[in-house]
Amino acid sequence: MKNKIIVAGMGHGGLAAAAILAQNGFDVTVYEQKSAGTLGYDWTDIFDPKAFGVAGLPMPANDLYTYKEDMTFYNPSMTVGLRQHVPALQREIKMERRDLYDHLISCAEKSGAKLVYDCAVKGPLMTGSRVVGISTDRGAFYADLVIDACGMDSPVRKNLPVSVPVEKNVDRLDRITIYRAFFDRADMREAQDKFKVVLFADGIRGISWIAAEDKYTDLLIGRFENFDMDDVEHFSEFLRKTNPHLGRKVLRGGQFVQIPVRQPLSVMVWDGYAAIGDSAFMTVPLIGSGIANSLRASRYLADAVLSDVDCRYDCETLWQYQVRYFRELGQGLDVIKFDPTDLLKKAKTICKNKAAMKKLLEGVPKIAGAMAVSAAVPQHWNERAVRRWAEHYNACFR
Repeated sequence: MKNKIIVAGMGHGGLAAAAILAQNGFDVTVYEQKSAGTLGYDWTDIFDPKAFGVAGLPMPANDLYTYKEDMTFYNPSMTVGLRQHVPALQREIKMERRDLYDHLISCAEKSGAKLVYDCAVKGPLMTGSRVVGISTDRGAFYADLVIDACGMDSPVRKNLPVSVPVEKNVDRLDRITIYRAFFDRADMREAQDKFKVVLFADGIRGISWIAAEDKYTDLLIGRFENFDMDDVEHFSEFLRKTNPHLGRKVLRGGQFVQIPVRQPLSVMVWDGYAAIGDSAFMTVPLIGSGIANSLRASRYLADAVLSDVDCRYDCETLWQYQVRYFRELGQGLDVIKFDPTDLLKKAKTICKNKAAMKKLLEGVPKIAGAMAVSAAVPQHWNERAVRRWAEHYNACFR
């Protein structure tokens, strides 16, 4: 039996890493505050299925997923829409969140990882500046490496010592409040654009989507400030003016949650510690989904651990995990590919909107700067160089 690893929380990336490392002989235990069978929201997720292959995990059963429709991105007034263009081999899948959790939990258990439920993680255990375990409501647990998969508000990350250069807290604009529900279909006629994404609609800072499925309409409302059901009802009425298929009866869902929409952490590792998934903010900005990035990251992290023949699991050896993440996935600013014919057709209308063009052009240098700084991530751990790079990286997003 190799060294002991703790995975704090059952995030997607943490479960995948647990499966890979347990399969390679490590003594892996996953601690989760929720009860067995209660993980996951009552909705579907969209992500790249190739991430399973990168992680070395099997694909879910064919009857557990379908392929996603191309999105159409609309301006705030919903007068101009640009259709996304995704080649057939790059299509994402749509899968129930709970089925995805069941699949990853099964992979972890079959690989030999131990899963402990109803155990709330409180924070890290430290010896000097090194993370040596976790404190929980059921006692202290020690390990050679702690993988932090506790999510956006991870108590492990937030309670690391001030001297550790991992960012601890999340600004309000780093997270978005989401309301999502599946409504009945009021109009069964085929929708021209089955999956609409609307930016800053009705004067709101945020993003929304409305997707016409066969038997229901999937509504998501996301805002950078808190809102309530009165706001949901008002905005739903606004959408019904141009989306007659959106019914009024909630069939399932109807939850308010918060998800991260910021760039990944500038420093994801420390001695005895590595963050993954939402704990490291591996979401795609704007869209918010980080499942595929987290699954890929599980392979990168596992490879860094497996290549550490001296079992140090410190900044120097774990840094290769972060370098690979930034090299393979960048800082998460995925470029949305649009249908070129549709883009040319709508370009004249878009260019006439001077305010929109001004905002678009102002954002281009920032995105280019962030990508350039991300590509310049130090290839080897040197704390002074890493801290200096992290300052430049974070400055790109202020």
